[in-house]
Amino acid sequence: VTHLAKGTHPCHVQMAKHSVNIFFFVLENPDNKSYIKNYDSGKRHVFKKGVMYFRPCFSLSDVHLTDDVEFISIHFNMDICYGTDIFQNSEFMKIPSDEYPERLLRLINSTNDMSSICELKSILYSLAALVLKNAPNEFLSAKWDDYRDLYTFVKKSCSARLTVDALAEQMNLRREVFSRRFKRDTGLSPKEFLTRILLRKASQSLIKPGIPLKEVAAELDFSNEYYFSRFFKKHFGITPGQYRKQIHSGVI
Repeated sequence: VTHLAKGTHPCHVQMAKHSVNIFFFVLENPDNKSYIKNYDSGKRHVFKKGVMYFRPCFSLSDVHLTDDVEFISIHFNMDICYGTDIFQNSEFMKIPSDEYPERLLRLINSTNDMSSICELKSILYSLAALVLKNAPNEFLSAKWDDYRDLYTFVKKSCSARLTVDALAEQMNLRREVFSRRFKRDTGLSPKEFLTRILLRKASQSLIKPGIPLKEVAAELDFSNEYYFSRFFKKHFGITPGQYRKQIHSGVI
């Protein structure tokens, strides 16, 4: 879990992505003007009180929230291996919700003790199981075990300078053979995989308050802040600064 929040945050964001999965519980929406448009399905969903919405990582959406929409949001990743989230190929989902908002409200108002952390993880696993039950994910059958050593290498070495050639070398394969095999086995091209890892690392750095964008760019081996911001906006649809503001408010 990277973030748990309750509150309001008016915004209008177009064609945006996140590197995290998000459960979004609507507590109040009196004017029914707030919505999410999911580009994978092409559908626009008006947020309804008492309904839970699941937005998987890297899904493309428009989000419009008015200032009277009250919500609870949970941001999280659930990896099979480093950077390979089990929901990254899942679909946007709307799920009726009864017990979870009340339990989460209790957790938000409680002290930060071990029992609260355990209960939060219990809720999250229950919700994740509910999503998987309603939408079986072929991604789980991918041959990730064949690449565990590669994931270890990427976890240590991933930066803006890491290339597909370097991954192929780690697997002792020619680039073309490696790229074809990796795509076949995982459903992602090596370039897509590296991009998602880099975006994940950037997002994790941006969560930390007070770290200048220039420092985040340097940590990821971008030549300067401008190229980092351009890369980030190209894939997420918003600037690093806008992302940081939204992630701390809990908005999706």
